[in-house]
Amino acid sequence: TSGAYCVTCRRAFKNLHARSVHYATSAVHKAEKDSAKVDNSAKVDDHPLGRVAQVLRETMGQPDAFVFNEPVNPLLVHGYQEVVDVPMDLGTILARLLDGRFGAAWEVHREIPRVWSNCELFNSKESEITMMAKRLSEFFHARYTALVPAPGHMGMRTFSHGPAWVGHETVRYRANEHAWS
Repeated sequence: TSGAYCVTCRRAFKNLHARSVHYATSAVHKAEKDSAKVDNSAKVDDHPLGRVAQVLRETMGQPDAFVFNEPVNPLLVHGYQEVVDVPMDLGTILARLLDGRFGAAWEVHREIPRVWSNCELFNSKESEITMMAKRLSEFFHARYTALVPAPGHMGMRTFSHGPAWVGHETVRYRANEHAWS
């Protein structure tokens, strides 16, 4: 590790982002906050990855989420592996986040739509499970937009090689944002 560890439970982490997510989501640290008798219910970890973890946990706690919280069992859902090339679920994304495999909030945000698109791909657009996915997608997007700050830089023009990229399609952080120019 790079020296990132939890001083309370002594757990080691691959990087500081993983430790930040641990502080935001760990039951041990939640119990510490509760026992301190301080109202931390509205507080959120300031790190964007900690905020994404909170949004992901809130999404997983929604009534419609039980279907999407764990990988699809191919033994129970016949034909799923033939239709869906890259299976994804909310629990897997959260586990990868807690393991430090994401370096930025937008990387997590990029993985979430795969859960919903896989659902729509395997089921019909009008099916009840697809409607559940759409409701969860709207919930996740609303909470993500409210809690996770957009990147705080000025765009491609401020980088030394930025002008070469102006006018080209670039990564978008949120679906409703315009490409950088």
